[in-house]
Amino acid sequence: LCPRRAPLAALIGGALFALHPSCVETSAWIAGRVSGTQVAFSLLACGAFLRHLRSGSGGWWAASAAAAALALGSKEGAVALPAAFLALEVLAGAG
Repeated sequence: LCPRRAPLAALIGGALFALHPSCVETSAWIAGRVSGTQVAFSLLACGAFLRHLRSGSGGWWAASAAAAALALGSKEGAVALPAAFLALEVLAGAG
């Protein structure tokens, strides 16, 4: 949302995700790989949704919906994505 601070925000978010003790199963246990898959698809969905907000393209909306469906298929934690989309829309000034 703020291009100047995007690298710093990404670094802080990545560090928190890597250091938080609840995320240890993603890298330490083979069955925890679905957490990483869900996060990857969720981030892809949010990125595509932001592109949709900027361009208004239906293709980006479809990509966002497909990535959200894949995230939900990976793990049930992705059920919060609609709330994240709403927050992104409000923060991006489109709402």
